[in-house]
Amino acid sequence: MTFHKRITTAFLSLSIFIAAIASAQHIHRKDYLKYAKEAADEFWSRYDEHIKAWAENIDVKNVFGYNPPGNVINFAYVNAWLFKLTGEKKYAIRARKSLVEYRQFKKYYPDEFWSDLPGFEADVPPIPSFFSVPNYVHAYRLVKDCKHLSQSDKAEIEKIIAESCDYQVRYQEWGAMNRGILRAEMLYIAAITLPEHPNASTWRMVAESIIDDCWGRWEIEDATLYNGIYLYSLVNLVEFINESEFWQHAVTRYTMQFYVHQMAPHGMLPDYGDAHLYANWIRFLPVFEKAAKIYRDPEIKYAANRLLNSFWDAETRHKSIWHAAVAIDCYRWADDSIQSKEPAGKSELVLDDVIGKKVVFRTGYQPNDTYLMVNYKDEGIAGFLSRDYLRTTIPVEEEKMTHGHSDENDITLLMTDGCILLHDGGYRDYMPSGVYGAYRADYFHNRVVVREDKLFKGQKKGEYRYATRDPIEIQGQNVLDFVRNSGAYKPVRTELIDFLVTENFDYSRTRVIDDKTNYQHDRIVNWVKPLNIFVVFDVVKFLEDNYYTTVNFWHTRKILARGDKYFDTQYDSLMYLSFPTHKSLLIYFPEKDPNGLMIGADLERRYWQDEYAIHQAYSGWYYDGNTAVFSTVLVPHDTTADVQKIMDRISRVQVDRYPAAIGVKIEDSGKTYYVCSKLDRRLDIHHQDARPQYNYEQGKICYDKFETDAHQLFAILHEDIIDYTALYCVKVAYNNRVLFERVPVPFGLQFSGAPPRTGVAKVRYWKDKVKLNR
Repeated sequence: MTFHKRITTAFLSLSIFIAAIASAQHIHRKDYLKYAKEAADEFWSRYDEHIKAWAENIDVKNVFGYNPPGNVINFAYVNAWLFKLTGEKKYAIRARKSLVEYRQFKKYYPDEFWSDLPGFEADVPPIPSFFSVPNYVHAYRLVKDCKHLSQSDKAEIEKIIAESCDYQVRYQEWGAMNRGILRAEMLYIAAITLPEHPNASTWRMVAESIIDDCWGRWEIEDATLYNGIYLYSLVNLVEFINESEFWQHAVTRYTMQFYVHQMAPHGMLPDYGDAHLYANWIRFLPVFEKAAKIYRDPEIKYAANRLLNSFWDAETRHKSIWHAAVAIDCYRWADDSIQSKEPAGKSELVLDDVIGKKVVFRTGYQPNDTYLMVNYKDEGIAGFLSRDYLRTTIPVEEEKMTHGHSDENDITLLMTDGCILLHDGGYRDYMPSGVYGAYRADYFHNRVVVREDKLFKGQKKGEYRYATRDPIEIQGQNVLDFVRNSGAYKPVRTELIDFLVTENFDYSRTRVIDDKTNYQHDRIVNWVKPLNIFVVFDVVKFLEDNYYTTVNFWHTRKILARGDKYFDTQYDSLMYLSFPTHKSLLIYFPEKDPNGLMIGADLERRYWQDEYAIHQAYSGWYYDGNTAVFSTVLVPHDTTADVQKIMDRISRVQVDRYPAAIGVKIEDSGKTYYVCSKLDRRLDIHHQDARPQYNYEQGKICYDKFETDAHQLFAILHEDIIDYTALYCVKVAYNNRVLFERVPVPFGLQFSGAPPRTGVAKVRYWKDKVKLNR
């Protein structure tokens, strides 16, 4: 079965699960149990059909080799639990059949398949997939002592478990990641289920060696698809170790908050890293139910309910036995007494600038709310040994050792009013990655990409770049082709520079440092909340003399209209899914004088579909300390709106010290909104050996009629009233009138040994509303 078909099938079945149990916001335990019972009955009624369908779709060229049907194991798991919960004989009999007969699936494969299978010299295990073994072992543990299993039944099941576990001991993966914890779960549960088996102590030892790296420690993965797998397996496992200690760990509490506060308007976490849309929402569900119960947390309960309600679909086909297996765990772990409460709908750091490294701008958690995520997560320093072993075990050249992508300072998702306006690039279309590192490489993301060397620009008709009497058009290099390569990941470092939430403006500044290519990139995201407009400034500072090409990429599905400095864009689909299109995104570059800036759009293959890579690019020689600056205004709007009228309201602010600073202003309903950023954060540094080192005269900048040394200035000018917020400054003036100014104070302890000198201390920020005609 192809990847496309597998994902399509999974998505159809999730709609059924939701339709069955999520018609109201608060989901009850009885609904989970009811779904599990109905799914088990339905699967049993078509048991032979399921086997036949699997057999007809066997792929003998599957890269993972022998692949018996996982749903038969899920069926055993569901029925084993139903027997445990109800005591009804029929469930034990069903579970027995699935467990005892599981070895038979080998016979469905042709003889030539078995002739040359590297790694299987000791015979192919009955269950080679570490995704499937845990539920098989869990199922046997639940029915092991019932009278419906004979001694020969038990002997066969235990042999299947032993052969499958012994194989996983041979091929070891460990570390705080999904592939490690799945092995730990199966081996640990097998060891306590078959304590007398001669290899049980080995299984337990290997399991504990993996658990040690996960217990109270950070998961290394930055990939939504794998986060759900890891958490679900780990939460299942801790039931058999020391559950109380696990849930008391600060890391565990942080982790749950981390995922809850990422929830987007579509009801799921954004898909970043190795992931696709809605990836593994089903595994987050039982984890949230359990965490809500343990912590008595209504916000986590809200997240569980949102997962279900967001995907509700009244058109049902067949129930999913895999989702029934999850529903059983939800029934066991949920607590109906926990009330659901929506978290506060505000922009925030999710949850810190060391491990999480996500910024979320939002109006709320509802489907029509606005949401934008900036992901500035680098590979980081946590989990060194886990990352180091992974690097030497599987082919991970195009990704971080966290299964994250080259997505530092990427805008992962932008949504408003139920419409997707910007989206991540997707997982991969081939293994280990696709063409040009699809879709993990930096140029598949909404971010700035920097390459050493100069792009051949060519020449437009009428330009005089090349010596011709009659300037002719000379075709230049394609920007996207120029930056493409194998997609191999290039390590960088990231850090948060600043973040602030105010009444009318929210703002973040995050930095990427590339020590090999020798540049640093600051992305400054400014959200003008009353207008729902995002103003994005990108400044790249080069740290050596060299040729550089710098490209600011924005990706989209459709271009509805375009001009010299704008693209009106729309996402109508992601692979096989269609989305509302009543909102579009205007991507506007408000440049006064482009001065060598190249603006264009190239066709590309991204997220398993045809898309466009919109770009701004500079290319040339730069001296150490030079910068390349991009300004982008992202305007969500009604698709029927006149984009020219929108652009007529947006202009660049007159700045006296560009490119050390930049500003954009937006006119709306008689008000003027100013967004101004100091790009050179060291502009005001003057006295190297004195404190304070900064000096107002050295760092002041004029933005139209404003004068300030602020690193960030937000202002709304309405008639004769100025409502402003200035960050990290000593003074703000407008039209020669001082709005705010710090008074001098003595600074002692001078490095030179001199007496205290007079200076002015900067404020973190200053907010005020001033009437000008007073």
